Amino acid sequence: MILEIILSASVGALASHISSYFEIWQKFHDLTVGVRWQQAVSAQKAISDIWGNPRAHAALQMLDWDGRTYRCDERVTGSISFEFRNEALRIEGDEKDFTEDEIFVRDVFDELFSQISILQQAMKIKAIRLEDVHGWFLFYVKCLSHERNVSIFHRFMVEYDYPLVLDFLKNFDVWCIKVG
Repeated sequence: MILEIILSASVGALASHISSYFEIWQKFHDLTVGVRWQQAVSAQKAISDIWGNPRAHAALQMLDWDGRTYRCDERVTGSISFEFRNEALRIEGDEKDFTEDEIFVRDVFDELFSQISILQQAMKIKAIRLEDVHGWFLFYVKCLSHERNVSIFHRFMVEYDYPLVLDFLKNFDVWCIKVG
């Protein structure tokens, strides 16, 4: 009889512990799913912020379009070719040595790289996962990595102190192969 009472109490305690562990696991699972959802939402917002920023968007377009004009900040540029863009991003020269369109090119890439720096910082603290932004950026990283561009952009990022952008680009094989 005493043995039955002890066994009954032990089984009850064991069931209670199992139930408690299950509740803890369920709360942890729910929290994990919630965090993952928040990471994905944060990534979508970061992409929207970059795409919705007129200057950053112009820089993205300059990676893809050759010879296009840009309307930004109530200003219209002349035709900006790949060659002109790369010349504008040179690291030699004083501010007075740059034309208005060259200053525009430099400003839009400064804005894009600032936005990517914010994104990389969010990835460093795990607020955003690479897998949520990798596909969206891959095309543009391929453009940056093109043989006519890679050394220009790399020098610009090093000279003007964009280490977080360089860290972000290391997530893409196409960049790593070209830069090393």
